[in-house]
Amino acid sequence: MSALRPCSLLGSRASIRGTQPQFHRLVTCATAAREGSATSGFEGFGQYERKRSPSGGRGGRGGGRGGAGGRPSRVRTSGGRGGRGGRGQAQKEGPNLGQSKYPPHIMRLNKTLATHGVASRRASEALIEESRVKVNGKVVRDPAHLVNTKRDEVEVEGRGKLKLGTTEYYYFAVNKPKGYICSNAPSEGFEGNAKLVVELLEPWIEGYRKREKASKGARPAPRLYSVGRLDVNSSGLIFVTNDGAWAQQVSHPSAGLTKEYVVTTDVAPTKQQLETIAAGGMVDGAFVQPVAVGPASSAPDQANRTRIIVNEGRNREVRTLVAYAGLEVRGLKRIRVGGFKLPADLGLGGYRQLRPHEVRRVTNLGSQKTLLMEIGYE
Repeated sequence: MSALRPCSLLGSRASIRGTQPQFHRLVTCATAAREGSATSGFEGFGQYERKRSPSGGRGGRGGGRGGAGGRPSRVRTSGGRGGRGGRGQAQKEGPNLGQSKYPPHIMRLNKTLATHGVASRRASEALIEESRVKVNGKVVRDPAHLVNTKRDEVEVEGRGKLKLGTTEYYYFAVNKPKGYICSNAPSEGFEGNAKLVVELLEPWIEGYRKREKASKGARPAPRLYSVGRLDVNSSGLIFVTNDGAWAQQVSHPSAGLTKEYVVTTDVAPTKQQLETIAAGGMVDGAFVQPVAVGPASSAPDQANRTRIIVNEGRNREVRTLVAYAGLEVRGLKRIRVGGFKLPADLGLGGYRQLRPHEVRRVTNLGSQKTLLMEIGYE
């Protein structure tokens, strides 16, 4: 990135209440370059940038755009999900999350049931322990029993024999509206008219069933679930999939994926309030600190919108940190996870099936770096 690249998006807000002149002097790359500033990163986030730990490695360039005519992300089980994250360079390898010591066609019985849409892994364990599952004609009561999906036969009471070895994974980006919960069970203490995020994909699920019926197939619709959390009063990007290993990689903190939010508050935050948010605080019994904090827009009529980037994304972390600054949250929207940004043309309540290169982009640290550089952070 050129040292003279303008970064007005993140700091030229003239309406920040209580702003001192030196605050504005931190908001452009050109200023930092001329004065030899050691501050790098969100130019405009400037002094609010949190120093990253050594474990948060930085990937190379990656995440280039794929072709417009790419095939849907219907990925058959294979030995890995590697691949190139962008043009010219391979994806930076992340932690071995969700990887098994067994080959892909060998898996625990409870996972076999969950992967093939029978029930959640916990509910599958109950079916197994209740002697309702047979492997090769014999009742198996151990959820950890290993199944070879290439040769074994698994039969579930009331479902018949499962069609093993042809698992296809599906990945969706959803623009979650307020009033939807990221849960896989309808009752978890929520009251009112809250619905499940996966219900937004009912049209796709119904289409899947019709296609199976038309082709005389017997596969049940995949059991989809949301990845990570986004509280009922927040909106924005959430992923839905049937790939448990990928979901674990996306949601696990050690993957190094950041999450980006735009928070709308009752008033435009002052410099001191931004500093308070950036300083972090206690959330769920642990100290957390954002990666970066700064204005989300330079438009005067959007002075009350703040961009906050976090690593782990604990439950209500952003709301809690904003409350510490004495601000009232009027709206909270997640616009990015890792190397994938919420598509501008994806309307509220809409979903889009991801293409294979987009699936890889989510966990590609090079793609994440590219998006961070676009808003002045490196």
